[in-house]
Amino acid sequence: MKQKPSVCLRDRIAARAPMFLALMGLALPQVVFAAEDGAMDPRQEAALLERIAPVGKVNTGQAAAAPAAAAAAAPADPAATYKTVCAACHGGGLPTAPKVGDAGQWKARIAKGKDALYTSALNGTPGGMPPRGGSSLDDATIKAVVDYMVAQSQ
Repeated sequence: MKQKPSVCLRDRIAARAPMFLALMGLALPQVVFAAEDGAMDPRQEAALLERIAPVGKVNTGQAAAAPAAAAAAAPADPAATYKTVCAACHGGGLPTAPKVGDAGQWKARIAKGKDALYTSALNGTPGGMPPRGGSSLDDATIKAVVDYMVAQSQ
């Protein structure tokens, strides 16, 4: 014999009502007693900040400003910069980029003068080179690397 659908629905509602009331009992005080400006209770805020605080810090044994000052004081080695930034394309990795050491590929570019080479390196080229070779190197470092690449390609 089949039960009536209303009895089945009534049983479901009766089974879920205590859970609904318990959830409302937990949520309602949060809504009613919340601060009007949306600010958190200072005790809750302190507990939250304690829970999400970093577990530790990295200590390199140096002052934080020392590496930045040392990097600014000492000019970058053009050969090392070329290897880390430029060689991916100019080491033969890209067919449109002139390969360092190939005088034939560099001859026409060198003939335009260093200022033209600097401009291409700093601003990029329509042929695909991104400005500054896709790096954040300063102008002096870019020019030093261009001079290095030209010296290697003559």
